[in-house]
Amino acid sequence: MGFVGLAIPNSRALRMRRSVDMSSPSFSTLNGKRVAFTTQPGYATRFSALITEAGARPVWCPTVQTKHFIREEDFSDLDKAVLLLGEYDTVIFTSRDAIDAFFQRLLKWGDGDSETAQLALLNSKVKLAVIGRDSYVLKRILGRSPDISPIDPSLPGLVHHLSGTSSLIGKRILC
Repeated sequence: MGFVGLAIPNSRALRMRRSVDMSSPSFSTLNGKRVAFTTQPGYATRFSALITEAGARPVWCPTVQTKHFIREEDFSDLDKAVLLLGEYDTVIFTSRDAIDAFFQRLLKWGDGDSETAQLALLNSKVKLAVIGRDSYVLKRILGRSPDISPIDPSLPGLVHHLSGTSSLIGKRILC
């Protein structure tokens, strides 16, 4: 029994799940196959459930691991960016972990008060950009919706969106 290489679908494909006919020939070819997931566990749970329902067996073999900083000095670059937030035009969050880490540093400089941290973010007038479902995470953690969330929920989609809306020349972007 071999592995099947599958690309993880974008969020639009996941929203279409209810209209997918699991008995269709394209899904029946997954029956008994193992599908390797190279993402971190928890990042593709919906897709994993979908292929399991189609008869495949997910095998988790992550190639990327996210670790949080332990030492306070590890945060120096992020702290500088947070303290100079108003000097940036846009902050691009490429993951949920990035949103969380950013908010934790805002909290640190806001004396642990989430309202102070959210107010500092609002007063900076910086635009916030996210990809895909991270819009919901941003709203939950930072208390505001993103200013930029491309239709194509991918990094190339975000770059295309940013380059198509205005000139990036002279803009300061934190990513």
